[in-house]
Amino acid sequence: MSTVLLGALVACGAPEEVSPTPEPMGRAQQALEPSDPLFNSQRWHYELIRAPQAWNLTQGFRTTSIAVLDSGQTQHPDLINKWLEGYDFVEGRFNTTDVGTYHHGTHVAGTLAASANNGLGGVGVCPGCLLVPVRIAQAGGSISAGAPGANDPLTTVMARGIYYAAGYAVNDGAGNVVQASARASVINISLGNLPAPCPADLQAAVNAAVAAGVPVVVAAGNRDSAMPTSNFANYLWGACQNVISVAAVNEKSDYESYSAQGPGVTIGAPGGDEYRTSPYAKTGEAGFGALIGCTDPEETRGIGTHGVVSSWTTSQGVHCYRHWAGTSMAAPHVAGTIGLMRTRNPSLTPAQIKTVLTSTGRWVIPCTGPVCPPKTLDAHAAVSASLFDITLSCRSVQGGGGFNCEVRKTGGLAPFTGAWTAVEPSRILPMDLTRTDTARGVCTPGTDTTASVTITDALGRAQTRSSTFRCFPIQ
Repeated sequence: MSTVLLGALVACGAPEEVSPTPEPMGRAQQALEPSDPLFNSQRWHYELIRAPQAWNLTQGFRTTSIAVLDSGQTQHPDLINKWLEGYDFVEGRFNTTDVGTYHHGTHVAGTLAASANNGLGGVGVCPGCLLVPVRIAQAGGSISAGAPGANDPLTTVMARGIYYAAGYAVNDGAGNVVQASARASVINISLGNLPAPCPADLQAAVNAAVAAGVPVVVAAGNRDSAMPTSNFANYLWGACQNVISVAAVNEKSDYESYSAQGPGVTIGAPGGDEYRTSPYAKTGEAGFGALIGCTDPEETRGIGTHGVVSSWTTSQGVHCYRHWAGTSMAAPHVAGTIGLMRTRNPSLTPAQIKTVLTSTGRWVIPCTGPVCPPKTLDAHAAVSASLFDITLSCRSVQGGGGFNCEVRKTGGLAPFTGAWTAVEPSRILPMDLTRTDTARGVCTPGTDTTASVTITDALGRAQTRSSTFRCFPIQ
């Protein structure tokens, strides 16, 4: 068995990160809109997840990479400087070119990380991030007869791709052991419209990725002739543990009717509709929508203009854009958001990321039950919560003998807890000892004193600050 070690990842000229000041809680949530010509066509799905507000915090950076386990890559101009080295587990080779005519991976990659403000097409959720192409199947999940990957189930090829993206050495099924020189920041899998159960080798790969600190984002699945049920528990990813599963929802936070749904779905994100030409109309179709900027003589569908708009390459190799609908389109909204989160805070664990996503998600129209869809992704709230910091200021009150302190939080995930102390003989008033915003105390007039606070957020992240001040004499 030969051993092939991949070379160093090459950062291929990705755009520089926008580095705004972190957003204090309560500040106006400003939106940062890109100049890309198709952003207006993307507006409905990016405004639904509040991506423009998230971009005011960060647009990602080239140190953050998203592994795209899909049909391979094309040289689309909106993605040309995005691709790092990857591997093709279908053919057993380093060339990850999508050799088919149905370029599913190109559309997914565009939603993840298409460049911003470059005068071309649209923009991705994490436009500053880079992409690791991991080819695990042809579009739709098929593997051509005769390819090395065809000797094994699709789920086994998926497992190999997950190990690879998470930085492990793995047998590619063709007699080679391959290993990336760096693990990805997050994995996106918009394939797997297969029935339960979850095979042991696939579950082991997911568990290994999570243990290595790499979250695995998956498309929940589409109801179709092969999977006529909408019950998520009957789908492959509904039976796997430790994944972040994404259903397709519309502007009202309702499930798109083609989406797998039910308990176990982690979060909802916009998936679009193949035939819809206006918001809210529900026809329940996943698949191709209208092409933008090109034609394709092999296309017989494609009238919908309310799908997710992203990069596309036609069967003739023409690069353009298109509307497309499905949970495959919903998942990269979440993986791209995780890219933004990990740009701000690379130390976030997969468990913390999942908690942030579910805690900060929202229903556009509140759900009154008894059965509710998953909350819709709120990229701005999730990215804001990815960092946590506080400042503390204390000052003596006019007249002397007392003081007031104020805490200002940046980011973090509610609920918060507080613990106050003061250097004796000064003291914090008993009723304020556990407050998380302000505290009052008494101090010895004419002396310097110090008050301290520790604020802990829902993820267990504790920040401690102290403030020293002069206690005014009593007048």
